[in-house]
Amino acid sequence: MMIDSSSTRQIDMEKEREAQEHVWGNDDGQLVASCLVPTQARAERTTGGYRISGRWPFSSGVSICQWVLVLLVQPVKEGPPDRIFALLNLADCEVEDTWFVTGLAGTGSNDVIARDVFVPDSHLLRVNDLNGGPTPGSAVNAEHIYELPIFGVF
Repeated sequence: MMIDSSSTRQIDMEKEREAQEHVWGNDDGQLVASCLVPTQARAERTTGGYRISGRWPFSSGVSICQWVLVLLVQPVKEGPPDRIFALLNLADCEVEDTWFVTGLAGTGSNDVIARDVFVPDSHLLRVNDLNGGPTPGSAVNAEHIYELPIFGVF
């Protein structure tokens, strides 16, 4: 299941503690799911963040979580698209029960749907900033694990 240290480690790599405080400030038992398959997702840059809408399928364990980390893929003028992790409060989203399988039924890998949800800059993290070495969150989380390449330990 994706309710693991990978999701929480990504949040701890955020450049400011704001996202960490939003998730665990009042309740260190908050759970974070993730979904890295952006289908029908779009994001529009706005003052202080993005407005996003879309569907992210196969988010394991999402029905028992309070937060979800989703992937956005943003086109750029030149080169490959920019990939951005966005931290969403599930209270602002819909979880659609789509997981009707015989095997692995317990994972509850349902779809997350966001409709015009505002995501502040403090809840965004560029994947390219996680390729190894200092991350935007290294100043507030100095342990070496926060400098490991994200996909090398995922």
